[in-house]
Amino acid sequence: MRSVKPLLTLTTVLVGLGIVAGITREVLLARLLGTGPELEQFRLAFAIPNLFATSLGATLVAALVPFALTNRDDDEGEADALRRLSAASLILGAILAATGAATAHWQAALLAPGFDETRRDALSAQIAWLWGYFALVASTFGVRAFLSARSIIWPAASIGLVLGGTMALGLGVLTVFPATKLDANGLVILAIGAALVLLAVHIRAVPSRLWRLAASRNGTTTGGWTWRMGWAAIVAVAAHSISSAPRLIDRAIGTELAPGVVAALDFSFAVITVPGLIFGTALATALLPGLAAARASGDRRLEGSSVSWILAVSIVAGIVGLGIAAGSTEIVDLLFRGGAFDATSADMTARLLSWHAGSLGPMVASFVLFQVLLVRGQLMLLLVVASARVAAKWLAVHLLVPEYGLDGLAASFLAPEIVSTMLLATAAWLTRGVRGR
Repeated sequence: MRSVKPLLTLTTVLVGLGIVAGITREVLLARLLGTGPELEQFRLAFAIPNLFATSLGATLVAALVPFALTNRDDDEGEADALRRLSAASLILGAILAATGAATAHWQAALLAPGFDETRRDALSAQIAWLWGYFALVASTFGVRAFLSARSIIWPAASIGLVLGGTMALGLGVLTVFPATKLDANGLVILAIGAALVLLAVHIRAVPSRLWRLAASRNGTTTGGWTWRMGWAAIVAVAAHSISSAPRLIDRAIGTELAPGVVAALDFSFAVITVPGLIFGTALATALLPGLAAARASGDRRLEGSSVSWILAVSIVAGIVGLGIAAGSTEIVDLLFRGGAFDATSADMTARLLSWHAGSLGPMVASFVLFQVLLVRGQLMLLLVVASARVAAKWLAVHLLVPEYGLDGLAASFLAPEIVSTMLLATAAWLTRGVRGR
């Protein structure tokens, strides 16, 4: 089993490069579109497909990693694992994408109750197209699980770099041609192009001989899409969908508070995503291979060191979050102020960020603990925690928004993160050494 430290170092470097690419993309968006209607339209259209493509990706990969392990060391066994995982992600991605595109009208109504009918119709079409973006990203889930189980983590750690970098490059090209009108439809095209690049990177990461064997009818089959793999994927999707609802609630309420709130929310999320990726994604990506191998072999020695890593990283993330909250105005001005991003946009974003950043510690802990319980197979517990997140968010919104408006909406972000961290930590402690499924 490989040590956590070198994997954590590699993931941190790659995630760091992804953060640079992501921030560059956000700065270009702020300069070009501010918090205007075109960016707000794209943010809403992108919300659900992107939540499924990114955070669901981490959830599903963690759920599939135990199935990526094989008792055979030869190429036939490796190819069989690759074939089963790739088929699983393709089927699941196609089903979810088709369902998402077919229900785009209802998603638009849910996300943008403050829009008129014309804007909602345009939003529906863009949502449908962006489920194609999701399908492309989802096709990499099985490959990521296959590679992660073998401690090949650079493709997963490069996701932010590829997606953010491709979109930033596209935006940079558009800035060279001032006559080009950038709108929500143009951003949709850039996102789909980024997903295509990501798929190409993951295909390239697997040796071509394994792809040839996986596609061959002569390869050994060991059960295909088993009911256990299907059940793990279904529960992971359900838990993720429920767990993501608080972010969608934020956006839906934002459309009713004031113009530009949805775009400001996403600029704030972009800032806290920087340390969130550094601490949460890097740690989870580094821990997964060892946790999966330890679970398969019955070795419990890694659990103690994992707890120490999670606690230490979450504390550091919490301290960083408090620092960001204290300097929210200066950070927003430094990153985004200028061009179409005016004083009103900066004020809204800074007010949101001052609250969002305060939740960074529990947000990181919650994310990593979620992956740990997935690898342990404690799927039903995750459904309970996800439901508790929604209940906490609903209660916080109904108590705070009528009284405090935008600040109340921002403060309500803390409730689900704190509740889920406490519940996940308790569940992780009670299920240590226990095998799920």
